[in-house]
Amino acid sequence: MTTVLPAPLESAAQWVAERGLVVPTVFALELHRPVRNIAAHAVLAGTPLIAPLLGLQRCQELAAMLQDPVLFEAFLDRLEALAREDRAA
Repeated sequence: MTTVLPAPLESAAQWVAERGLVVPTVFALELHRPVRNIAAHAVLAGTPLIAPLLGLQRCQELAAMLQDPVLFEAFLDRLEALAREDRAA
């Protein structure tokens, strides 16, 4: 069963793929997988500082993605699918 990404995460995946940053992004996310829940709480705690840069909605979506293992996997899968599409083209 494929999980559908929320629109902000889909646009983030597209943004990463358009700039050719899929490999470093997947590497960084996989590297931080064991501490993703702590990172989600850090995003929530740091929201007053980073919300002016990213926007409140993006901060909340990032925290939700980091907290939810299914959404985290879906985001990684989407990034990898976009990389495969780019290689095939």
